[in-house]
Amino acid sequence: MLTIAFLLFFNLENIQAQEEKLSFQISNVTIYMDTCIRGYSTAGAYSHFEDMIKNGIKTKQLAEVDIKRFQTIFDKSKQKKHWQRKFGLVNTFCEVNFKGIDFSHKMVISPGEDFIYIIDLSLRKEYIVTDSGDMNWIINVIKEYQTDPQH
Repeated sequence: MLTIAFLLFFNLENIQAQEEKLSFQISNVTIYMDTCIRGYSTAGAYSHFEDMIKNGIKTKQLAEVDIKRFQTIFDKSKQKKHWQRKFGLVNTFCEVNFKGIDFSHKMVISPGEDFIYIIDLSLRKEYIVTDSGDMNWIINVIKEYQTDPQH
């Protein structure tokens, strides 16, 4: 009887973990060319999207090869629920579209010392990137898109 209870509990834990780790196929990533260095709260970051649209901030689309790498990083990141809090000073704002979902997810990429948060403000979920190679790639690709007129 104890074995059956343990197995039921273990299976429920696995199902909940799989539901928490749902992954979507990225179809498009749009980066805002906003280079303002200032901190934001969750609510402030969300309203900043409206300000960028109103002010005509330019955007760039990630190339297919970069979307694939971003998808790989996204899939292997640790995921958890996002709670209202403050972000660091250097934030990148982007909109991510997923296949089969008809709206853009407003996301903020916020680097820390040993991690990068990718915060989905639309779903209130955060993805934590801790692999140094992935962190460097994210930082470099953002710099590349924000500074290179060819992208």
